[in-house]
Parts: sequence; structure tokens; C-alpha cells
Amino acid sequence: VPNGNLCADTFHPSFVLRNYGGNTLHNVTINYQIDGNVYQYNWSGNLAAGGTTTITLGSYTLNAGNHTFTASTTLPNSMSDGNPANDSNSSTFTIVPAVGILNLHLVTDDYGSETSWDVKNSNNVVVASGGPYGDVTGGETMNIPVCVSAGCYTFTIYDSYGDGMSSGGSPTFSLTGTGGTPVYATLTNVNFGTSESHSFCVTA
Repeated sequence: VPNGNLCADTFHPSFVLRNYGGNTLHNVTINYQIDGNVYQYNWSGNLAAGGTTTITLGSYTLNAGNHTFTASTTLPNSMSDGNPANDSNSSTFTIVPAVGILNLHLVTDDYGSETSWDVKNSNNVVVASGGPYGDVTGGETMNIPVCVSAGCYTFTIYDSYGDGMSSGGSPTFSLTGTGGTPVYATLTNVNFGTSESHSFCVTA
């Protein structure tokens, strides 16, 4: 299901269908809602008892902001369900406006397996993270999308060995808007030890 922050306003909801019954599931009606708008999908196939399958629905376009997705099943094998308590689930998610779609340009040193990073909000909750990465002689260059809502955050890069990003190559990082501006964080010292942090705010 959609969950957390989404960097795009068009998305394809998906979820895992599990057969909790004792018989093979051949068909079931899936009722789902996006912000209270009701849709229906009729699934058919062969799902063994205890088995799972991932169902991907059609594309939907939503405005920036908070949204709710709910899915439930009815009429397994065209019969009433003897245990409806496990038939539904829901999630909340946020479509992030373009201003909150950032780019992390990261160049590791030779030991990318020591490198990781996270972004925490003002409540010290991790909203985005990455790493560790591969060990590549001369380092590895990546451009990583980071999706956040308007607010204030702390970006922290970590090195598990404790010598920063000082072992070969030309390591660096910069956290910016998708077009390269504004610049929210850049590496100030390759010998940062175990971590280096930068605070920044994204305005709507």
C-alpha cells in the first residue's frame, strides 16, 4: 500500500493478498478506498492456503497533502467469509509537493559499506535514510531522491569505521533541490569521524 512520503502525485497502489483460509482461493472481491472514494477490483487466480500474492492496481493522481488508502476483501470463492476480522487494512501517506523533492548527490570513498545517512524531522523521527553501499575502488557516485514535506530537518551522514569518508577517491555529498538549488547540506570535512550533521528547513 502507499505509505510515508511519495515524491510523485501519480502512483499505483499495491498490496499483498494473503489466503488465511484452509482451501485454495480462486477469486475474491477487493473493495478499496482512496480518501473515501470507493473502488472495486475482482481478483481471480489460484492462491494456496497460507500463500500470498501482490496485487497492483491502476494509476491514480492526487493533490499534494495527506491521504488515506483502505482495502478490504469480501466473498472469497464467491462465498461469505467465516473470519472477516482479517479482511481489511489501511495506511496513510503524503504526496509531497515539488519543493520537497530533494536530491542527495553522494560520492563514497573506497569503503562505501561504512557509509550511511538519514534525515530526521524536528521530532527526531527518521523520514528518509540510505546505505550502507558497496566497496568500490575510487568511490561510487549516486544521485538519490529524498522526499520530505515542508518543515525543518537534520541530515546526518555516518561512517561505521570512524574515519569519515577519507579512504580513497574524491568523496563528497550535497543535498539540494532537484535543480541543484537551494543547497541544504554539503560535506565540510572528509575526516568527520563517525558522523557529520546539517540542519535545514524546507518551505512550502
